[in-house]
Amino acid sequence: DGVLYDKDIKTLIKCPQSKTTISIPNTIAFIEKGAFSNCSSLTFITLPNSIKLIENGVFSGCMGLTSIIIPDSVKFIGDYAFCRCSSLTSITIPNFVKSIGDAAFWECSSLISIIIPDSVKSIGDWAFWKCTALTSITCNAIVPPIIRNKYVFYKVPDNIPVYVPEGGISDYKMADQWNKFNIKPIK
Repeated sequence: DGVLYDKDIKTLIKCPQSKTTISIPNTIAFIEKGAFSNCSSLTFITLPNSIKLIENGVFSGCMGLTSIIIPDSVKFIGDYAFCRCSSLTSITIPNFVKSIGDAAFWECSSLISIIIPDSVKSIGDWAFWKCTALTSITCNAIVPPIIRNKYVFYKVPDNIPVYVPEGGISDYKMADQWNKFNIKPIK
C-alpha cells in the first residue's frame, strides 16, 4: 500500500502523500516525526491503542484531514503535531494527555471546538495560534493548565466561551491568557 514501516512493523516511518485513507496496524507503537506531513488528501484517521505519543509534526500540513480519533493511550501531543490541518473541525484530546506541544494546532483554521481533559497540565507556545474559527473551548481541569506565552491563543476570538468546572471559574478568570475569554461553568 506504499506505507513504509520498519521490519518489525512497530514503527510507521512514512506515508505516501497521495494516500486518502490508511489503516494503521495495531502493532505500530511509534510514528516517526513528519510521517504524514503534507498528506493533503488524507481525510480521516484512527490511531491504534498502541500509540503513546503523537510525535512532532506527524500530521503537519494534512490540509484535507477533517477528523482524527486519538486513543486514550496517547500521553503527549508533540510540537506542530497538527500544524496547518486547515480542514480539522473538532478534536477531543484523550483523557491521559499531560501536555500539548508548541504550535500543536497552529493554523487549524477550521477548528470549531476543542475539549481539553483535566489531565493536561501545560499547553505549549502558539498551540492554538490562528485557530480563528473556534467557537468554544471546554477545559475539564479545575486548575487552569499552565500557558507558557501570550501567543497560545493568538487570533482566537476573545469573546468565545470557555467552559470549565464550577470550582475553577475564579482561577480561570485570574489566569493569564484564560482571562481574556468568557469563562462559564460546564453544563
